[in-house]
Amino acid sequence: MRTLIYLGLVLSILCSCKNEQHSTTTLKAGVSEEMAMYRSSQISDVHYNLSFNIPAELKETIPSQLLLNFNVEQLQEPVILDFKEETSKIKSISINGKNATILHKKEHIILPKEHLITGKNTVTIAFIAGELSLNRNEDYLYTLLVPDRARTLFPCFDQPNIKARYTLNITAPKDWQVLCGTKEINSTSKGDYIEYKFDTSDQMSTYLFSFVAGKFKSVSKKPDNMEMSMLYRETDTTKIEYSLDSIFDLHQQSLSFLEDYTSYPFPFQKMDYAAIPGFQYGGMEHVGAIQYRESSLFLDEGATANKKLSRAKLIAHETSHMWFGDLVTMNWFNDVWMKEVFANFMADKIMNPAFPNIDHQLAFMITHYPNAYGEDRTLGTNPIRQKLDNLNNAGSLYGSIIYNKAPIMMRQLETVLGKEAFKEGIQEYIETFAFKNAEWGELIEILDKKSSTDIIAWSSIWVNNSSRPIFNDEITYDDNDKITSFTLTQTAEDSSEHAWSQAFDILFIYPDSSKTLSVQMTDATYQIKEAIGLPKPISIVYNSNAEGYGVFPLQEKDLDLIPTLDNQVARGYSYINIYENMLNGTINPSAAIQLFSKGLNTEKNELLINLISRYTTSVFWKYLTEEQRAF
Repeated sequence: MRTLIYLGLVLSILCSCKNEQHSTTTLKAGVSEEMAMYRSSQISDVHYNLSFNIPAELKETIPSQLLLNFNVEQLQEPVILDFKEETSKIKSISINGKNATILHKKEHIILPKEHLITGKNTVTIAFIAGELSLNRNEDYLYTLLVPDRARTLFPCFDQPNIKARYTLNITAPKDWQVLCGTKEINSTSKGDYIEYKFDTSDQMSTYLFSFVAGKFKSVSKKPDNMEMSMLYRETDTTKIEYSLDSIFDLHQQSLSFLEDYTSYPFPFQKMDYAAIPGFQYGGMEHVGAIQYRESSLFLDEGATANKKLSRAKLIAHETSHMWFGDLVTMNWFNDVWMKEVFANFMADKIMNPAFPNIDHQLAFMITHYPNAYGEDRTLGTNPIRQKLDNLNNAGSLYGSIIYNKAPIMMRQLETVLGKEAFKEGIQEYIETFAFKNAEWGELIEILDKKSSTDIIAWSSIWVNNSSRPIFNDEITYDDNDKITSFTLTQTAEDSSEHAWSQAFDILFIYPDSSKTLSVQMTDATYQIKEAIGLPKPISIVYNSNAEGYGVFPLQEKDLDLIPTLDNQVARGYSYINIYENMLNGTINPSAAIQLFSKGLNTEKNELLINLISRYTTSVFWKYLTEEQRAF
């Protein structure tokens, strides 16, 4: 079907080209999935030779040239390049040594098949670099091309599953530094400018191509067996002296862990980075040339442990992307969440042990659960893995489900498989798809072979469907108040037939003791046999380890006990569960705010105080009547 759609698209283009009137209706702006999937089978062995001549003056344009080599596997249709710029910026096109008419419509350059051959083709395009994603300042610039913005800079096949090699030449003012994903071969002085020539890169997707140029300071260090370099503009000497060694050491710590965990050596030619003032994100995982927000890296002696942990995890996150995203890349941006959840997952593994005084389970819970629930309880919620028809719409994929529910899912997946089986599966995945593209389902097939659990079915519920489970309990006692049965049931909040397979703890509270029961929920109903014969507890705290996902049973009579719980994770999740139960109508808002008020008066943990404060504000202004607020 995709091929037929694409055939119709290009036939229309051909017909219109003969009449010197190009289609404006069938050729879509952006990069459609249909075109991308067809093009990935049509094109191979892509090599971009790019030259950018950067002027000293910000107001001047950047003359550029592309020498593009690629193989055409079959020549039934024209080849379509992506270039989201004005046609006037395309100065000339040569196809296999012959000048060609510029055919540029709906953000695409059309290369007619009569100018192409089966096998290797060479296209030369002189153009003015687009500046939508070329972040230019008076004395520095940097590219940021994720998710589909490479086509705003230069003509390309702007989709993740056409990986290519890059050879870059940059001419820049002589007092500028230049950094890209490969090592410099040589530089030549040309008056007030220097021409830098770089080696050919490893294969990468277009969104990972980058360069940084400008007035930067440069430092190189070799914390282990690989030298790394960093560009930066920070001027605070105290921060520089305090931070530089730590920045390099944290990168090396991350590299060493990942090489061991994945059983795959660092996959690229170098590992450099640039600290950029006002960078849009915390970091971006460009191959061999990671970009960071400068303020995230440079700290001073007064930095708190949480700030240091945040920096450490940012570095571990971006380093993890070298394997998860850069080496193995999603086939299409509907799986963009994969690289993000793996980078966060690995960052936790790498850096949490280095900060033993921080309650990482509590921080994970407060970071992810309220936000995931806030999205997943709504009618507009979406699955972790979504459909994407055009890369123009890739921005719609980012949100609380990807960044907050997906990490919860990943922890459950590791629990279901066991840590060793999960690790072995990841190693096989990396080895199988190195320098290639993969879909989530292909990883799941690998993991499924390593578990007695049906991981494919498990993934379908967690990843391909939205909503969350609502749990209910039924407990019976004998005449001596001993438990005779304990049944836990789950139903999907959206009334579907889904049953989430997941593990979590239940805490029984007694007057002078407590007991933890582990639940391995695999179906809609679960009999907790371990509870049979136990005395009746004064209270039950569900999901006391904050590993499970859903809304758990809660009774108003137990609320006063929550602030007295010694375990701050159990205490914190109980506050979250109270709020969710209140929204579902099982807890009265006035009872909830009384508890939150009590918690604020007794709580010592800063993270929990902030959590309770948010809930108190929400309940007070949204769910209490004017009379209740006055009282």
